Amino acid sequence: MNKLTDTIRNIASLDDTTESAILAKFKVEELKKGQLLLKESRICNKLWFIISGTIRQYMIIDGVEVTKWFYIDNQWATSHYSYFEQEPAFDYLEVYEDSVVCSITYDDEKELLNYLPYSKYHVVLLRHYLASLNYFMRNYKQMTAADKYRFFLENYPEVLHRIKLKDLASLIGISQETLSRVRAKLQ
Repeated sequence: MNKLTDTIRNIASLDDTTESAILAKFKVEELKKGQLLLKESRICNKLWFIISGTIRQYMIIDGVEVTKWFYIDNQWATSHYSYFEQEPAFDYLEVYEDSVVCSITYDDEKELLNYLPYSKYHVVLLRHYLASLNYFMRNYKQMTAADKYRFFLENYPEVLHRIKLKDLASLIGISQETLSRVRAKLQ
């Protein structure tokens, strides 16, 4: 739980009352590889802070799993639309490798948002995610397959070393064969 409070403390000063509330609301969970945390059409009722491990977010499009993102150590994972809007999810969350997480339910986090330090942290985190998403979307559509691979290699090397090539190909929207050619040219 120290990783969680340290991460929050890096952005917002935690008073004793807020820290106690965080420790009371978050639960440590050990998750097993392959475990589904969320299925399409279910409402996501949890937010996970990853202490160690990887969670994959994917959708099923025309019967094929299409990887949308990987969340790793010291990152937050959830189905954003489903969690924040409390509407049915259009995606899946799967434990990609054995993981240890701190989780909180939607209702518990709503209560925690009444504590100013946590609320401040939450706003800063959301602003960061929105800015990163905007930057990513602006550039991603214009990238070639090689550009996409290079982008992930430069910006998310810690993810690339932990995932299968077929899942990386799915994530960047190219075939595994194209990914192999791109990797060979860049090495």
